[in-house]
Amino acid sequence: MKKAFLLFVSAGITVAQGPPAIPLAEPEPGDPADQVEGVTPEIEPLPKPTAAALRELLSGLSSDSFDIRERTHVALERYSKEHPQALREALALDYVQAVDPELKHRLGEAMYEAVVDSMDHSGFLGIIMRQGFVDEPGAERSLPCILVDDVLPHSAASRAGLRPGDHILQVDDLKFDPLPLRNGQQVRLFGATTPTLTKFKEYISGRKRGTPVDLKVQRGIAEGARILNLNVRLGRRTRDIMELSEPIELEKQERYFDQWIRRQAMEASTTLPEQGAAQP
Repeated sequence: MKKAFLLFVSAGITVAQGPPAIPLAEPEPGDPADQVEGVTPEIEPLPKPTAAALRELLSGLSSDSFDIRERTHVALERYSKEHPQALREALALDYVQAVDPELKHRLGEAMYEAVVDSMDHSGFLGIIMRQGFVDEPGAERSLPCILVDDVLPHSAASRAGLRPGDHILQVDDLKFDPLPLRNGQQVRLFGATTPTLTKFKEYISGRKRGTPVDLKVQRGIAEGARILNLNVRLGRRTRDIMELSEPIELEKQERYFDQWIRRQAMEASTTLPEQGAAQP
């Protein structure tokens, strides 16, 4: 049976003492099994960085320690997701002027999300799903639902406590239509484009990232089943997931990024003094 990807829809040292201290690690949301059911654990957002703080952080990319360079890279990518405009302004000139291949690569990776941020504001849940069905006591027909096959790490779904095997029965006020009957028998539809899956995808993708949605979830089956109400704040699509499921959209993003970088290089060439020119 084919699985459908649902895309909707982000290191531990401190660079310097005193404000503004910038963490080099993204907080781990923890194991969903340890979380209180129905409660979304909050990850404290990063404050908007000052120019001085970003310069301090960027110095980590030139460290002799690979571990510090790697964790600085992770921290910059997190800032890129939470404060894209600040990162675009801070890193553009460094990227254009960078000669070292590793430094240029890390700056480009950190800037990518910040640059393409304006292209797509749709919400991202972060599950792998397929058509599911649940039987309610007294119901004449099985009810369609979203069966969660897997939950992507660090996604909105993971932070909300969704687990593989959960059945999503409802999102906000949106319920799924009962299955049709044919010759008195219920017709069960499977595949990646069933009406239930399509309806759910369109609803989630039609909301902006950061939007809270309420999920009614059945966990377990038969008499051991429990109904949970989970509040989820939609996240954003990530580059690695788009590589798997949306290569055409990813190609558009990469072209946009390349064009933006070329514009920055052209602007820098008109404002930077020529090499060897006398300085005032």
